[in-house]
Amino acid sequence: MGWSADQSSVGLIGAQEPETDKLPLFFSERGFVVHRWPALVPASSLVGVKTAIVLFADAFEAEAIAAWLPQVTKAAPTRLVVVLTAPARFTGPTALRGENVMLLVRPVLAWQLVDVIRNHLQRKVKGRA
Repeated sequence: MGWSADQSSVGLIGAQEPETDKLPLFFSERGFVVHRWPALVPASSLVGVKTAIVLFADAFEAEAIAAWLPQVTKAAPTRLVVVLTAPARFTGPTALRGENVMLLVRPVLAWQLVDVIRNHLQRKVKGRA
């Protein structure tokens, strides 16, 4: 596939039931090492996550995410950050921007997340991420 297990690690932040039960297993069955955190953690705590962070944004205040995101993207500029959220939640001063930041409107199926992350990995392997 072009990547190693070390490169294919995913962090799940703010996942709640039923995601906490099903999503880690779904990712691990597809070759991803999964890390989980219930809260926003400092960028330094995410060093083991090489590929992508999936943020369940509804668990946090928009302002907190807007302040957290630049630190996380600066710490690992090629790591994908997927923000799962409700429509139109991040506008104006809380707009989320970044080359490797993707907002997806919930609901998002697990296989869709895997496809988005694998596409990012393919770009990264080819040197375009």
